[in-house]
Amino acid sequence: MREPQPVRLTPAERRALRLIADSLSEEDPVLSRLLGASTERERPRRWWAIIVCSYTCVALVVFTIGTVGGDTAVRGWGTLMLLMIPFVAAAAAEISDPPG
Repeated sequence: MREPQPVRLTPAERRALRLIADSLSEEDPVLSRLLGASTERERPRRWWAIIVCSYTCVALVVFTIGTVGGDTAVRGWGTLMLLMIPFVAAAAAEISDPPG
């Protein structure tokens, strides 16, 4: 069996789906909260992971290039970037938290 392929929706189709979702939310707010809670809860965690992993990969690449190339300045910047990972993680957690 083939995997389902993603479908691109036109703006009119997106508006229609949004109207349907809004009307269903008005009809049954409890179900709407249950269905929306998991995606809203996962979104900040996902962004936090993307930001921290991306920064860590760039820091490792800079450090590796400096080490392999023998350039002490680049290696120093890579080391500094690696030491900053906890601060980047804290900042990413701060900006990825939903307001309120």
